Amino acid sequence: MYIMKFIKFLLPAFLLFSLASCFDIDEEIDVNKNGSGQWQMHMDMSQLVDIMQAYMNKEDMEKQFPQKKMDTVIMMKDLTDSSKNITPEKKALMHDGKIHLLVNMDEKILKTDMEFPFKNL
Repeated sequence: MYIMKFIKFLLPAFLLFSLASCFDIDEEIDVNKNGSGQWQMHMDMSQLVDIMQAYMNKEDMEKQFPQKKMDTVIMMKDLTDSSKNITPEKKALMHDGKIHLLVNMDEKILKTDMEFPFKNL
């Protein structure tokens, strides 16, 4: 019984640590003198594409990623304005944010850039 619980914990932990080197995350927080600023996070998951292509056949890859190329910007105000499940405080934090998604499966590129400005800490 104890061994099964340990295995249930160990397997996800092992998978998490094995994939940890598959992406790079850079996080930047710029704070101005007046307390306003911007939080940015850049994620490069391009190495993960190599692993996915090694373990998945072509049909499965096409099911998971029907669009092989995508370069889009998602404005968070479009999502927060229509959402009813987000509190007003979280809507205010996310409203002016944007997410840039760049996917090119042929060139093995999978990147995300997020920017969220804020008015005070």
